[in-house]
Amino acid sequence: MPPVSFELLVVTSNGGGVLARPTLSIFLYSDKPVRELGPAAASAIESYIAAVGENTLKTYVGNNGDFRKLSHRKLTKDLDQLRHWPERLSTSWIEYDSDPNGWAGEFGVFFYATDFSTYEWEKEGCNLLRFDWPVPTLDRMGLDAFVEFVLKLAQAVPLQSGNVGYCFKRTTSSKQEATRPINRMIPRFMGFDPCYQEVRESMRGRTFTVHWINLLGASLARVLGGHDAIAKRLSGADVRLLGDVTFIRSVKRPPIGDANRKAPDIGLIPEVARVLRPTRVNLAGFGEPGFEPGPWLARFDSLEVRPWDPPL
Repeated sequence: MPPVSFELLVVTSNGGGVLARPTLSIFLYSDKPVRELGPAAASAIESYIAAVGENTLKTYVGNNGDFRKLSHRKLTKDLDQLRHWPERLSTSWIEYDSDPNGWAGEFGVFFYATDFSTYEWEKEGCNLLRFDWPVPTLDRMGLDAFVEFVLKLAQAVPLQSGNVGYCFKRTTSSKQEATRPINRMIPRFMGFDPCYQEVRESMRGRTFTVHWINLLGASLARVLGGHDAIAKRLSGADVRLLGDVTFIRSVKRPPIGDANRKAPDIGLIPEVARVLRPTRVNLAGFGEPGFEPGPWLARFDSLEVRPWDPPL
């Protein structure tokens, strides 16, 4: 059975606009309030823009939810605010995209952060910083160079947890319409993050999905026995200690995890899933009535490990 084309996984509207598309995405969850997180987030965004080119990002989301043209002046203003956070503000929402018409583009930045003081339920949540890249990035940029970029972010951003790999990227404006098609695809394509932004509201002290790369802050690593115990159990994976962050790379390249082909490319993800299970987030819903996230979150638990470097 030939592998599925990524083009067939693009979700479009009735008019042909892209509601969701496969991307290679980096998700960083932090339990630091926006004032503490802001300077590191600004530097991370600058690093991403330096890598992809400032002109790559075309739009930003305004306060009313409309997409507007992104300018150098707007970018500079946003980053300056993150570095010098105003006392009067409690929440930052930054969303940049490469699609000039406001659809889900191949490149993007999403940052949503609060000070966790406005609502009681916020104390269960984390702040989220996400970076999106086109699927062919590893061929263009190089696998090692991309991993090095992830390592740099993991040491620069005060993260609680994170995951990196393929994603069904959607935007704030397209997420509702894209939810049902994405939820129909993720049971088959197990290597994809569904880009469900609202998971951040339940992420305090938790990990989300096991992925190509997972990142654990010191507190979560301790829950799982500490870095050395994690590394010993995952001796066949690429496990490193980056300051106080444990980096876990489960397989050489990001997997698609096509269940119809018995997911030959998932590497050691099943064993990582079993290691991370005590910290797995518990979700009541997944943006769609009737879709139960529990079985999806546990999808790797009973599978056998595969080769670290499976044939393409």
